[in-house]
Amino acid sequence: MRSILHIITGLGPGGAEGMLARLITHPEAQAGLRHHVMALGPRGPVADLLESHGVPVTAIGYGSHRGALSSLTRLVQQTRRLAPDLVQGWMYHGNLAASVAGTLASTRSPVVWNVRQSLEIQREKPATARVIRTCQRYPWPPRVVVYNSHTAAGQHAEFGFPLMDVVIANGFDVERFSPGRSDRSKVASRHGLDPSRPWIGYVARFHPLKDHRTFLRAARRLLDQGVAAQFILAGEGTDPGNELLGRWIREFELQREVRGLGSISDIARLTASLDVGTSASASEAFPNAIGESMAAGVAPVATDVGDVAELVGDCGWIVPAGDAEALSDRWGGVLALTPEERKREGLRARERICRRFELAVVVRRYRRLWADLMSGGLRYEVG
Repeated sequence: MRSILHIITGLGPGGAEGMLARLITHPEAQAGLRHHVMALGPRGPVADLLESHGVPVTAIGYGSHRGALSSLTRLVQQTRRLAPDLVQGWMYHGNLAASVAGTLASTRSPVVWNVRQSLEIQREKPATARVIRTCQRYPWPPRVVVYNSHTAAGQHAEFGFPLMDVVIANGFDVERFSPGRSDRSKVASRHGLDPSRPWIGYVARFHPLKDHRTFLRAARRLLDQGVAAQFILAGEGTDPGNELLGRWIREFELQREVRGLGSISDIARLTASLDVGTSASASEAFPNAIGESMAAGVAPVATDVGDVAELVGDCGWIVPAGDAEALSDRWGGVLALTPEERKREGLRARERICRRFELAVVVRRYRRLWADLMSGGLRYEVG
């Protein structure tokens, strides 16, 4: 049985981490293959999910109790011990680590990078920007770079990343995210929400590229127009302990209307219970939350970044990035629809996801890629 080692920055509740888990726990991905996941940082909640499906997880612990040299030594030792047939990196730090491990461990296994975001290096933390530049000039490039959007592929190629690339979009679990998961009363009770108000939800980690400030500006504008909506933020860093987010909420006088939930376990139930699922991102590749909203039968309102327009098609609404007025107006337009009209639009959105972006379709593309690389070929279409 052949084995694949996945090296990822961490296993917290993020989009890339979730896609990795969905991919390698899928029955078709596990047939005839052994997967092992190595997290550079400490364990996170996704580690427990992976292990519950029989996928071993090793946490290197870099950035906590281990220094750089100790972490690198353990990374190389573990890679050499596992002797994988293929090494696949996830996200910038994981990609660089995959190449370093593959080189120093002398496994002769093909290395694959997986880039999960559009390139906005000027908005990244200095440490992340340094890793991106190191990837760009690394002397032993990967066999192929996988992107989840054509926009990200073009940006990184122009920046100087290896030109051998393939685009495989995110895949969505249409059983977990489905209209049948909607339960407003339970969600309202658990998270202190008002079930009598329309809910507008933004599921995204707190990061400059997610542009939560534009979301809050749009919320203030919609309320000023007399629409008594409740605005819900979910994702890492959106909890009440975020001082910057709290300051913005007070600045726009949204203390009563905005609920920041942070990372939550019942995200599928929340998503299906929304009246509007939205994204205010200033930059994005292929957002999981928008696809999950569509799968749950909630037609989205999203900013025109990355491959969002390709994902949404005519089954939602696209507005310019950074335009709080356009975002607010479109929310208002959706809420002006009757419940029956919103349901009809939501079902169209779900049908699009089931037809074009269902998880099994994406798993098969990865299976083909892995098989080709492990056999020494490149038979898939690149670019």
